[in-house]
Amino acid sequence: MMNGWHIKTLSLLVCSLAAALVAANTVGADIIKTSPSFTIPDVPAPYFFELGDLNGDKRPDMVISDLVGNKVHILYQRDGKFSLPADKTFEVFIPQGLRIVDFDGDSRNDLLVVGRKDQKLLLLPGKDGFDVVYADNNINQYFGLPAVGRLDKSGSMDFMVGPVWRKWLGNDKFKAGYIKGPEKNNNGEVILADLNLDGSDDMVFSVTDTGCIRLYYGPFMNQSVSPVDASEFIQLKAPFPVTCLTVADLNGDGRPDIAACAYDSNTRKSSLHIYFQNVPVGFSDGAEPSQIMEGVPPSRGIAAADFNGDKLNDLLVANHIFLQAKGKGFSQDFNKADQILLDVNGREFAPNQVKVADINVDGLPDIALSRVVKGGVAVYLNQRN
Repeated sequence: MMNGWHIKTLSLLVCSLAAALVAANTVGADIIKTSPSFTIPDVPAPYFFELGDLNGDKRPDMVISDLVGNKVHILYQRDGKFSLPADKTFEVFIPQGLRIVDFDGDSRNDLLVVGRKDQKLLLLPGKDGFDVVYADNNINQYFGLPAVGRLDKSGSMDFMVGPVWRKWLGNDKFKAGYIKGPEKNNNGEVILADLNLDGSDDMVFSVTDTGCIRLYYGPFMNQSVSPVDASEFIQLKAPFPVTCLTVADLNGDGRPDIAACAYDSNTRKSSLHIYFQNVPVGFSDGAEPSQIMEGVPPSRGIAAADFNGDKLNDLLVANHIFLQAKGKGFSQDFNKADQILLDVNGREFAPNQVKVADINVDGLPDIALSRVVKGGVAVYLNQRN
């Protein structure tokens, strides 16, 4: 029979073994398969794509925008892979933004498409495929990547394309509004995230012509919002314009932080900037980046996920994976990534867009990268187990 001392010693040994196993996964081992697990090579210029279950089989499907052919392709997942010809294809003039989310609360995902002419095209699963609902594209038109969330507690779904805020009211009815800047209306692409953990999303904007990130905190009393209308308005400093953003807990304190890629088209200098919340205050107005990673190539691709299973969010920047070190954050040198993802020929490449999802439904985050120059999408499966 084991006494208390034996039990305590055994518990320490088990904890040490668990820590060793995590360390083995994070040091000297590729967590994500370095070369593509499979590719979809015959898609011309898939400038934007999205992952999510669109046929109700609990497996992510892939939606790809074809800017050259002015088409959107839906590829249902079969046998763990995606392939052309597409299961469904429909025409949209220059389809740029895609989002998959349950808009109408029927437990089935819907598809939002933003095209140059068919501005804010909303597709809802109908009896024979998709019903189509058009948002009014004559009000506050903006062309870019959409963000989806809930900006108040009314229960209605909101979506934004840049500073244009639309609330879907059901059927073909939308309520529209605009988010103004402090001096001029130069808010760019947006992410919706609950920054202060109050149950409603807030707005995180890049700024189109200067180095700045703007935070608008709710609740919002109406959909035409100036900085003075927000419950709190904060601007974070960046050295040059921001090209992409992500929001996630990046230092393990349970509060959302911000990572942003920035690029100066004049000097062609680019870098990654991480802004940590100052618990319990939050973000400070006028704050500089908490960490800066130099040498990052111009990129629209950034995502956060726990790739190695240590309960901390890691960063995917273009095709480079950076693991979060508890209490230390991330490497400040882009060339010192923990892992670099390569193409089918074993070479580095610059993806236009990155996505993280559990593609093969094994409970682990996988990665998909799109290529603009040669076309195609490459999928990298997590091999942590």
